[in-house]
Amino acid sequence: MRTTWRRIEEQDFPLLRTWLKPPHVKRWWNHETTVEAVARDFGPAARGEEPSEVSSHSSKAGRPVGLVQRSLLRDYPAYLAELAAIVAVPDGAMTIDYLIGDPRRTGQAIGTAMIRSAIGGT
Repeated sequence: MRTTWRRIEEQDFPLLRTWLKPPHVKRWWNHETTVEAVARDFGPAARGEEPSEVSSHSSKAGRPVGLVQRSLLRDYPAYLAELAAIVAVPDGAMTIDYLIGDPRRTGQAIGTAMIRSAIGGT
């Protein structure tokens, strides 16, 4: 599967709000979905004001189908220290969160392709 990425923008927030609502996403992404909450939670990354990357993944047809958020642990020292207290954390370690917005698109290996691409695989 060909993967197309781009940084989310504030114009993506209405779509992101709909993606955060279905049970298959809400179970893992415990976010408020008001206009204000989505702007608060995702605005800094969309504007490049924080070090995490939040990117929209599009299908071959160019339609957005999901989102990946990745962050280098070294950019969040308090979280890194919390993890390092219980497990060895290698240099360059990152967190990766993802979602497939439309439940009809799950189970089609899209998530696998997104993660593979996010970590630099083929």
